[in-house]
Amino acid sequence: MPGLSFLCDFRGDLTQNESMISKALDSMLHYGHYKKNLLLKEREFILASTFYEEYPIKAFESEEFLIYLEGKIYDMSESLLEGYLYTLARNVFQCQDKSNEQIRDWLLKTDGDFVVFILHKSSNEVAIVNDALGHLPLYCYKTDDKLILSREIRFISKLINKATFDRMAIAQYLLFSFTLGKRTLLENVFRVEPSTLVKINFRNSKIEIINIHRFNFEKKKYWKRKIKENVNQLAVIFDEACKNRTKLEGYKDVLSLSGGLDSRAVGASLKENNLLLYGATYLDLENIHKKDAEVAEQIAKELNIDWTLFRINPPEGKDCLRLLKIKNGLNFLSMSYILPFLEDIKEKYGSNVNLFTGDGGDRTITCMIPYNKLKSPKDLLNYIVSTNQIFTLDVVSNITRIQKSEIIDNIISHVLSYPEKDFNQKYVHFMIYENAINWVGEGADRNRFYFWTSAPLWSIHFFNYAMNCPDRQKLYYNLYRKFLYKLSPKVAAIEYPNWNAPAMSKRLIVKLFIISKLPRKFKEVTKKWLATNASTYANDASIMKCLNDQLNSCDYFSEYLDSSKIRSNAVNYNKRQIETLFTITSYIEECKSNKSTIEKYSRAEFI
Repeated sequence: MPGLSFLCDFRGDLTQNESMISKALDSMLHYGHYKKNLLLKEREFILASTFYEEYPIKAFESEEFLIYLEGKIYDMSESLLEGYLYTLARNVFQCQDKSNEQIRDWLLKTDGDFVVFILHKSSNEVAIVNDALGHLPLYCYKTDDKLILSREIRFISKLINKATFDRMAIAQYLLFSFTLGKRTLLENVFRVEPSTLVKINFRNSKIEIINIHRFNFEKKKYWKRKIKENVNQLAVIFDEACKNRTKLEGYKDVLSLSGGLDSRAVGASLKENNLLLYGATYLDLENIHKKDAEVAEQIAKELNIDWTLFRINPPEGKDCLRLLKIKNGLNFLSMSYILPFLEDIKEKYGSNVNLFTGDGGDRTITCMIPYNKLKSPKDLLNYIVSTNQIFTLDVVSNITRIQKSEIIDNIISHVLSYPEKDFNQKYVHFMIYENAINWVGEGADRNRFYFWTSAPLWSIHFFNYAMNCPDRQKLYYNLYRKFLYKLSPKVAAIEYPNWNAPAMSKRLIVKLFIISKLPRKFKEVTKKWLATNASTYANDASIMKCLNDQLNSCDYFSEYLDSSKIRSNAVNYNKRQIETLFTITSYIEECKSNKSTIEKYSRAEFI
């Protein structure tokens, strides 16, 4: 993964370990055009980067500070950016009680996807800050005298003597296909939370990791405003976010366009401001997403853009292996089908692409609270599990050999730590911080392996406003539909494939209202029936054969999984379950043994 990596060791001399560090950096050079660079090399700390030519890492230096900015700050001109970063640096290192509050204010008003490294020259102190929503995943390993921070877990695992897996994290992953909170799949390797300040003081050998801000979704600042006013304000903020993301010098803006609401909203805003030129849509050879592609074509014609439909081949073993190596299991391997699409975009438009996506729309301006009131921790747990589970709790417990009660207690303890008091709003917090940031965010970061990616629906200004709109206005997609209509009535009138109706149609409103009134128990039973009757892989499918080979040849699974139960039940698992399990087994094998059975299936189709 391109990006920054940092090490510090209060007791050792890192200049003596340069060869080992260099090899760890080499493990992240996933393509021939990737490069590595030691940016700073001192006895106690090293800052390095891996990158391709177009990846944004920029240095700023004054008499007082040396700053490296990875990523982009969109709402700041180049002429003002340097001074703006020095303001952050002074806030970080000033000895005042209000320092963290000033950093918080800086983060909440800064629209960007970034990690900032700051060296205070006179004191030789170091600080690292990420953006308010943690758009660029950053991972951390810390002991009393050592710290490793990197944009890729692989760098950390290569420098840890014995990387071990977190058994509870594996259980969470099998349950949801993502881990909760700061957990990653590796023990003692943590995801750095959004809005985090890391400070290293070499004079007193002190490392501080401080969470500067955590959103509380219980308070709705704009609950008194009428829906029309909120729609108008959202449209203004969104247009500005889209415009700011087209000002990246040297980049070619391309919209990843589907038939959905989110990407068409981005396209509508860009086109209304005469900013969009190119669009790209994929279609699999089996035409599974044919309807979606047809609607995308209609949207592209309405937007009057240079649009390309890419016919992509089924993912092969080599695609699974590449995704495994760049995201280390945190983007599950069924997403390997998207890599040929990204490679096609890169081949057609080059590496200097700024890929616009619709990520975030289904979280920020839709109603995520349950229709029925959650009244207790048990209600919250049941709702989280019933609406998000991949495997059932019983199956997860059997596979991992962790008591079901222990898994449940761990989840409840975690979600009760959220700042909201209302259980319905705690569920919103789960969907933002866990489902979106910890899951969708890893997928967005996968795209940056090829080129820069922008998601204006995740703009901090848009996010702040949208999450402060009352939930009652978001019911039945009401706020979203009016917002889309405000952006472009013609684009809003085009059918949405998931609903088989345009966003503004009256029959759609009736349909959504009826669905909302269905009893929760009916929905849970329906979901369970769909999961039970979901399609499965044939025994001779490449993924099944590869999984079986892994179970037979890798001795490390016994530490974390019950291989016998997997063998005896795999034929009953649906495709999503197999793909989630296969991600875990593949990562354990590759991380622990430095080899992968997937290599034997490099040219086999994984469908």
